Amino acid sequence: MKRLSAPDFWPIKKKVKKFVIRPSPGPHKKNECIPLGVFIRDFLGHAQTLKEVKEILNKSLVKVDGIVRKEYKFPIGLMDVVSIGNEFYLIFSTKKGIFPNKITENEAKTKLVQVSNKTIIKGNKIQLNLHDGKNMITDRKDIKTKDTLVISLADRKISNIYKFDKGAKAVVVKGNNRGVIGNIEKINNKLHLVTLTTEKEKIDVPMKYIFIIG
Repeated sequence: MKRLSAPDFWPIKKKVKKFVIRPSPGPHKKNECIPLGVFIRDFLGHAQTLKEVKEILNKSLVKVDGIVRKEYKFPIGLMDVVSIGNEFYLIFSTKKGIFPNKITENEAKTKLVQVSNKTIIKGNKIQLNLHDGKNMITDRKDIKTKDTLVISLADRKISNIYKFDKGAKAVVVKGNNRGVIGNIEKINNKLHLVTLTTEKEKIDVPMKYIFIIG
């Protein structure tokens, strides 16, 4: 795609060349993701050219959420866990957009996923639809929409649940307050607003922009 139409948070020079890697269709929207090629070359600086990016990917050195990925257009997005050799990154929400934060190998063993929807299926099982496009089947009836699940990447099982409730720690993932972290003080279901208490102030944020992280 044309560089001028690329998301502003991509660290690329938009007037040097005409085109840049277009992310392939996937769980994350085009303006809310990073293609692996841009991530490796422009965010991390592990390659200078697309040819070098492909060489790294073809060596099976790159994993996204524990799965080897070799496609340079593959999109990574919010809360994805990316490993390159012995380096580990969490794609997190910041003021300017999503950005990789370096994490430890132990931290990279789990992933946070938000429940975007749930339905009852055959056998009285519950299907959870997650923010990253994946879904899972469970018997647990205590899990609600907007709760955050801590998923073990090794076996894809739930190791913990962060409830969407008062006192929970959350990050704003969209809007004017994107990247702000605080604790939920109040939930207004009628207006679909959440009041967050941060270190500096209290802010009201649309409920749909909240992601529980602890």
